[in-house]
Amino acid sequence: MPIFLVSVVFFGITLNLAGAVDFFKNRRPKTPLSITVVHLYALNILLALTQPMMNSISSFFPGRSGWLWGNRVCDLYLLANIMLNCLILNSHGLLALNRTWAILSPFTYRRLVSRKLSLQVIAGLWVYVVLPEFPFWPMDAVEYRKPVEKFSCMINANAQPVYNSIAQLVHYTFPVGVVWVAFVVVILHKIGRRSKLTSVNPVIASASDTGATAAITAGTHARREQVPCSVIIGPGRKTAKEREARSFVVLTILTVGVTVCYGPHTVFAALRNFAVSIEESPSFRQTVGIMVSCQVVLDPVLLIWTLRNANCRKKTGAIEH
Repeated sequence: MPIFLVSVVFFGITLNLAGAVDFFKNRRPKTPLSITVVHLYALNILLALTQPMMNSISSFFPGRSGWLWGNRVCDLYLLANIMLNCLILNSHGLLALNRTWAILSPFTYRRLVSRKLSLQVIAGLWVYVVLPEFPFWPMDAVEYRKPVEKFSCMINANAQPVYNSIAQLVHYTFPVGVVWVAFVVVILHKIGRRSKLTSVNPVIASASDTGATAAITAGTHARREQVPCSVIIGPGRKTAKEREARSFVVLTILTVGVTVCYGPHTVFAALRNFAVSIEESPSFRQTVGIMVSCQVVLDPVLLIWTLRNANCRKKTGAIEH
């Protein structure tokens, strides 16, 4: 366990820092998407410097029970744990919505999304998370927290069951659901569009059998006007399809990462909100902690790939937002 936690800290900080340095050092255009990505880099670095790092230090003292650093450090640890985990998970939801919008309505996305809007959305995300979550922290610290010397440093969620259930639903379950729903919507969109394209080809082939060359030409042009730009034959076809393919890959990897790292905890928390008798075993809590920690390392791999494929391409002239 200590080796794993130290590895999470090392690779989490190194990979996220490398991605952030690459972003600021590279002269690629700074797109609205890249602003969201760099914000996630910063959150991951801050989280790696607090929760996994302090847990890794504690793991080297297995014979000592309780918290090592006192109440004030515990306060900061829990504040970072609450805020950063909420912000990171909800940032994944924003990134999923961003890629879904880019796939479903690329023209509207490129027309409306700007760097200013991305900054406003990030500011709104902080307000959305901090305003409801922050009161939970001082109330726990002043009224409900158990002695850290005996019970270690943790939130006493059972003392505020209603508050905890609402926060869990809004700030943890909801963003995971957003990622899952976004992925399903995009899959259904791709299936529906493919079925429309297959229905176009038989019509043209039937006209060809009758020898009506003029009708073929007219029908082909009419069908082209109805087909989305991403499937029209021509110089822009490859560019549009490549942009959509990259967005879909990002959304897919994001969905897999969120499902593996946050899925078990999200499902368990949702079930516990409806069935109070469900208890969380120590082994399950440890497994969930390991999965959530892995996201700090998996994120930069996805984000670096995203930024490298989301900017101007001189050979094709494509711009991905």
